[in-house]
This record gives sequence, C-alpha cells and structure tokens, in this order.
Amino acid sequence: MRRGSLQANEEHLLKVHPNLRVLERKKGAPKRVKYAGLMFSGLATAATLPSDVQVSKIATYRNGTTFDFTDGVGLISCKLERVVQNQLGLRECSSVFQIWYCGTVTRLDKSKKEFICKGVLVVDPDQEDVHAIQMRASMLKTEASVTACKVLGGKLQGVTGHSQPSPGRLGQQL
Repeated sequence: MRRGSLQANEEHLLKVHPNLRVLERKKGAPKRVKYAGLMFSGLATAATLPSDVQVSKIATYRNGTTFDFTDGVGLISCKLERVVQNQLGLRECSSVFQIWYCGTVTRLDKSKKEFICKGVLVVDPDQEDVHAIQMRASMLKTEASVTACKVLGGKLQGVTGHSQPSPGRLGQQL
C-alpha cells in the first residue's frame, strides 16, 4: 500500500475516532487495533432508532466490596424492542440483543458525551412507555467524535445477534 493512502486512512480513522492515538500510548497498539476494529466489526443488520430515544449510562451495583454483579448487561425498553423487532423482521419477541452503537450517551451526572458502545441488552419489562437504552460502564468502550456519530446517523448501528425461541421440556435439562 502506498504511504499516501495509509496516511489518508489514518486521518479518516482519527476524524471518526479521535482517541486512537491516546489509546495506543496508554495501552499499546493491540488496543488501538481493537477499538478501530469496533467500527468495522461484523454486523447482522442495522436498526434506525426513533428520534425520541433516550440512551443513558446506568449505575453499577456493588455489594460493598470489589465484586460487581451487574457488569456488562444493559437494558432496552419493551417499546424500543418492538421497534427493533419490526425493523429486523422478527416474528417473535427477542429478550436479548447483542448490539453495536455509536452515539450520544447521557452519563450519571446528566452530562452528554459521544461513545462507541458494544454489548448485550436485555428487555426491561418495566419500561413500556419510552424508547430507552441503558448501558453499563463496561459497554462504553471508548469516546467517539461528534463527526463519527453524525456520519453513522444515530442508529443502533448493529445488531450482531438476538435470542431465538427454543422448546423446553419438563424433566429435561436445558
């Protein structure tokens, strides 16, 4: 590959993901490659989020020690799950989605910041009347640029997988 095209690719990556150099200095080249790859990882499909969607970070619950029992799993409201279900053409409701998201997240202190997020969302049956996604801290992989979020259009950029119904029988282990 020519040097000019490598430089152009680097500039493009830095426009979308301005913290790549900082990541490389702090954690090394492998982390840089990992987070750059988040933008291009394999996706099954994309879903357009409604304009009134609320994406926020939720608190992590601890038991008074260093143990963390809720790290990694976020929530998606029932109302938003139905929107995603229709866009994906699913006949049955899914209870779990593995997603990729780049957009604005409201943090615990109510400030807003753009993040690249990846992780698992489970349907929250208590949220019937809002379009909402709640992310855990471990899902917020790295900060993103406003440019990246605008380019990607405020979508649930990727649904890499979802739960599917499977029959269960009494008296048999699953």
